[in-house]
Amino acid sequence: NADAVIFNVQRHIDDPSSPGNLFAKDIESMRAVDPLTVEFALASPNGEFPVAFAAGWTYGMLGIIGSPRAIREAGDDYTRSPVGAGPHRFVEWVEDSRIVLERNENYWQEGKPYLDRIEFRPLSDTESRYASLENGDVDMIFAGYHTELIRAMDNPNLDVYYGPGNGAEWMYFNHQDAPFDDRRMREAVVRAVNLDALSATQFRGRMERADSIFGRDSEYYSPQAAQRWPDYDPERARQLIEEFRADGGD
Repeated sequence: NADAVIFNVQRHIDDPSSPGNLFAKDIESMRAVDPLTVEFALASPNGEFPVAFAAGWTYGMLGIIGSPRAIREAGDDYTRSPVGAGPHRFVEWVEDSRIVLERNENYWQEGKPYLDRIEFRPLSDTESRYASLENGDVDMIFAGYHTELIRAMDNPNLDVYYGPGNGAEWMYFNHQDAPFDDRRMREAVVRAVNLDALSATQFRGRMERADSIFGRDSEYYSPQAAQRWPDYDPERARQLIEEFRADGGD
């Protein structure tokens, strides 16, 4: 309920080491409007705030809600017997061997989850992990790009689920500090990167290249924006840098 959400978000606020602290620290106040609604007051406008409740947990997801009672009672041992509202419930954890989950019959989305049982195994050795998939010992692996993904793409007996999704090679510019507070310098960097060379040298020619900030399969993709996206043009990049210097930029 709303109180459980507030309790869990407050834990991210209180713990600077939490990945979720990045989003949670901007919250000035929270209140339960009704049993199923929480109102957040932020220190400043943040269009990405809803994403913090839906992105992957490694990005600091705030939407993973643990049982407040279980957390209070178990303390530091909570991770040994977690209680949450997810699609599967915790059954067993054997260190360095497996984590077992079973279907949560009380899950809020009717008809889900589809799987009755999931067993996670830590298989850190690349060759062993790939061999386990090939011989049917495991049903699915999260593959490393060069070592497993490309090999699996060329194996007709394996199904590969691959796409840009929310993953990419990102370059972040600090728009507040020089030189990237000047749009010309940001454009120069983009124009100086040869994506075909990047694909050939780093991704064995299999990289899906970006031509705007959203992938072509996204509902937010705009052909008009893609047409305006800077192409690879090192000469134009040099011109932009010279213009920046001529105006006193360093």
